[in-house]
Amino acid sequence: MNITITEIEIGFENVEVVNIPPEYIMELRIWGMKDWRLIHRNDEEIGGNNELVLFLKRKKAEGVFMKIDKVAKGKIMTSVANFITGCENELFWRIMRYPDIVDLKIKYSDGTEEEIDVDWEDGNKGGEINALQKNAFDDEENLVIKIGKMRS
Repeated sequence: MNITITEIEIGFENVEVVNIPPEYIMELRIWGMKDWRLIHRNDEEIGGNNELVLFLKRKKAEGVFMKIDKVAKGKIMTSVANFITGCENELFWRIMRYPDIVDLKIKYSDGTEEEIDVDWEDGNKGGEINALQKNAFDDEENLVIKIGKMRS
């Protein structure tokens, strides 16, 4: 039995998150995956018991290549997490205007999911633009997103 992708969420720097239906994804390559963990002390001052706890366990990708089918152009993607609930943006416009993807969440048909942080380098002094993210349209008007160190 093949395990298929049921959903892909793109997380942006401003905490906005959009779902992309898998039928719009033409190609997705992720490489250089490494596990990382955030471990910290459960501080007594905020009600903790001073134990050392695993706070976050994720993966980080050295590089991501994603091609989104041109049929998705013009589609409105509703944010599933935003300070303004239900914020809507046209997906291609959002990605082209703000190169600030911070992570991907991939959900699989067997019920598992992966949260993958992308490589990030501040592209401005405010920290809301990823200098390692390049967006462009290919010759057929599909949206191509490249993040991180590209393979040759």
